[in-house]
Amino acid sequence: MAIVLTIHSLVRWLFVLLAAAVIVKFAIGWLQAKEFKPMDRGLLAGLTGTVDLQLVIGLILLIGYGTYTRHQLEHTFTMILALLLLHIMPRRWKESPSAIRFRNNLAVVMVALILIVLGVIVLPGNRWAI
Repeated sequence: MAIVLTIHSLVRWLFVLLAAAVIVKFAIGWLQAKEFKPMDRGLLAGLTGTVDLQLVIGLILLIGYGTYTRHQLEHTFTMILALLLLHIMPRRWKESPSAIRFRNNLAVVMVALILIVLGVIVLPGNRWAI
């Protein structure tokens, strides 16, 4: 299980890089009134896919360890909320003008990022654990 935990810890940095790229790209696209292109959709899909991967690895860890502490369950629930947000909300604006797609998807990514940070904070051993 240690290797799975290590993979789970490393994939989070891929998420952080993709989230930063999406935030910058979508903010520029929105502020400069650019067209929402397939690359933009691909960046968002890559970010969502990374969270999907994290969920699968996390569930393997949760089931593999066989312990279900309050912290683990809160972490899992919060991450699933973020994942659902990333999967469901961008579809609402699929046919919208580019400016609306950039703005709204940027907001979705920011809210999902906040949920993910909160989900990590609840885990014991963090400097910011509550």
